[in-house]
Amino acid sequence: MAENTFSSGSVNGELAPVFTWGYPGPAVMDRASRTAARRNFDPADAEKALAIWFAETLELRLDEGFFTGGIPSGVGEAFSAALLPAPAGKEGDYLDARAVLRGKAVSRTKLLRQCGRIFSLLPLTDWLTVEALPLTRPVTFCRIAPDFSGGELRLDCAGRQGFAAEIPLTLRICVVPPEPELA
Repeated sequence: MAENTFSSGSVNGELAPVFTWGYPGPAVMDRASRTAARRNFDPADAEKALAIWFAETLELRLDEGFFTGGIPSGVGEAFSAALLPAPAGKEGDYLDARAVLRGKAVSRTKLLRQCGRIFSLLPLTDWLTVEALPLTRPVTFCRIAPDFSGGELRLDCAGRQGFAAEIPLTLRICVVPPEPELA
């Protein structure tokens, strides 16, 4: 069962985001319902849910200071979350995916503080369900962790046009909740 629900109305209140921590519990579904749930899972919802969670954390408005996919050209200071395509895991019940967070700011100090706020949430080893109006259905993350297997956090310190950071992530998303186990 879910342990803690937090409804945020501060920055992106018009999206009605709700964040619920904890295992949501098993789901009793027949084979056709499980197949339909897998087929109807939208990876774009997962990307947007990730963006909503981090936008709230950084107190940035979605589609103004925090974007999905990438930071549009001409935007000075912003962050983005981009889900990278990945095949479904065990019979499609979970999606093991990668994502990348990108941020840029005029001030190196500001960018480091924003990255620090993101890292204060990671690794997420408990379940997190994100619900919001732009999502077609709630998205449940089982795990979100920094992925430094390919190197270190990139921080562009050239400084002439500002500073940029790139944070690679690994994700495990619950597409269909597991069935109850027999005792």
